[in-house]
Parts: sequence; C-alpha cells; structure tokens
Amino acid sequence: MSNYKRESILQDLQTALAGITVSNGYNYDIKTVTRNTFKEIQSMGVSSTPAIFIESGDEEIEPLANNLYRSTWTVILSLITDINSDISSESLLSKKLEKHIGDIKKQITTEMYVNYSFDSYVNKIDAVRTESYVDTNTNIGGAIINLNIEFDYSKTSP
Repeated sequence: MSNYKRESILQDLQTALAGITVSNGYNYDIKTVTRNTFKEIQSMGVSSTPAIFIESGDEEIEPLANNLYRSTWTVILSLITDINSDISSESLLSKKLEKHIGDIKKQITTEMYVNYSFDSYVNKIDAVRTESYVDTNTNIGGAIINLNIEFDYSKTSP
C-alpha cells in the first residue's frame, strides 16, 4: 500500500541522521546509522558508537476522500553511545544523552525539511516520546526516540 513512501522516508532519515557531525555544527559525530537489528547494534562495540538504529513501528491509516489515505506512522530511533570514555558522573551522562537527543531532534525537525524536501511528501513529523537508558554491564547508554510521521497516499500511487 504505502510502502514506497515509507521506504523513501526511511532512506531519507538514514541519510539525514548520518549527517550529524561536529563539522556540520552538532555536538557529536554519529558513526553508524543503520536499519540492522537492535541486537546487532548492541554487539557492535563502542568503536562504532554513537550509533542510531532506525526501526519501523505501528501505523494508523485513515481514509480520506477520492481514494486517498492518511498514514500516521511511528518510526523508532534507538541511539547507542559509549558511556565509559567521557562520563564521570550521572549528571554528565545525562548531559551527554541530552546533547545527542537534541542533535537528533534538530536534524529531523529542521534539516530534513531544508535538505531533503521532506515537506514534499510528509505532512508533519514529531518526536513524541524519548526515553534514556544505561547498561552498566556493557558501558553502553542511549535513548529511544519515537517519531510520528504523517503522510498522505493513494492506492494507485503509494
């Protein structure tokens, strides 16, 4: 049905998130952006972090007029980063994660529209929920960011 637009959105997200670098004005360089399984990312090791895993989530479809449909689709971004190398306290860890989350939200809410013409096929995109986590056994921390992406499509041209 709407798989073509969904695939375009996922590809553009992957490309845009890979553009999060210090040289582009962000706080950190994202080393890996992938659509591999979350388990594969966890086993990558700290040399590949910070990393972002993009995963397709739930989708609600609303019929509109004239064979048109509106999709509200959740895309889940999982950030994984090394918490050992430059973190000496819980407050520094929190600040590091907040900077990563800020970088990701900035890239999605501003740069996606400017550099990827997102507005030509996406009605809106919102970061609706963010959770941070820490695994002290592996020295990996991160955040889960849920995006709600709304777009319209027709049955004849998904």
